[in-house]
Amino acid sequence: MLYDKTCLTYWFPKIKEAGLPVPKTVILMLSEEEKHDAYSLLDGETPQILLDFIYRIKEAISLVGGLPCFLRTGQTSAKHSWDGTCYVEYDDADYLLSHIGQLIEFSCIADIRGLDFTIWAVREFLPIMPIGYCPKYKMMPVNREFRFFVEDEKIICRHPYWPRGAIEQGGLVLDNDQYARLTSMSEGEKIKLDKIVSLAGKTVGGAWSVDLLETERGWYLTDMAEAHKSWHWEDCPNNKEKTMTKLNEKIKGKCKSCKKFFEELDEQGCCKASYCQAESLRLRAIKQMTEDDGQPK
Repeated sequence: MLYDKTCLTYWFPKIKEAGLPVPKTVILMLSEEEKHDAYSLLDGETPQILLDFIYRIKEAISLVGGLPCFLRTGQTSAKHSWDGTCYVEYDDADYLLSHIGQLIEFSCIADIRGLDFTIWAVREFLPIMPIGYCPKYKMMPVNREFRFFVEDEKIICRHPYWPRGAIEQGGLVLDNDQYARLTSMSEGEKIKLDKIVSLAGKTVGGAWSVDLLETERGWYLTDMAEAHKSWHWEDCPNNKEKTMTKLNEKIKGKCKSCKKFFEELDEQGCCKASYCQAESLRLRAIKQMTEDDGQPK
């Protein structure tokens, strides 16, 4: 199976090998059978085949230093649902299955095609220094983070990670001094982080966004994505790059199942995307809810 470059399996091994500061990470993979049965989590069921995956997650937790830990797929962490998705405090099966299910659900609706969830990663929980927490994002901590854009080893631009409106929407209100602390970067930090980002870009090659997080142990590179898939601040000269690159030029046809447009379709005209399968589950659930009174509950 082919994964796009934004998947952690593409860029993470490269930057780790280059010696860049990254969290301890164990990468796991769902088998085709496990992935197929994982959709039943969206119906509140517990597929027995996933119990082996839970065992592998528990092993990975011990390898990255124990609990708490950080759980994500190769594509997303769904961190705006913090303590229900990526933040893991316990290792009992039901708890982990709940987090897995919510990450799968988010993956199915996060993009027009859905985000693949074959790849998973268990990561050490870094010693962060939160400025505050967002109660509307399930107590997601807000830390000093910055997003850089790089092409090969050339720095294109830099942004604070958190727009003020985003954290206020999450229920966290900072005064001007606090927000300045969150979003300001000293000249010394700029020089240091530029070196990290430049090496990351040189190592992976191409145009990327690179996320850096401040911790008690210093700065860590936590995430990367293809540059055209990442958001620029409104006043950034590169803002025009925030949308998907020439998406309309890639469209091949409409899926007969979910009626959405895709780059690739199978011989039956179906996209076979995770979103499409999840849409079928969602429509089935709505049908069940409307049987009694004819209206969604």
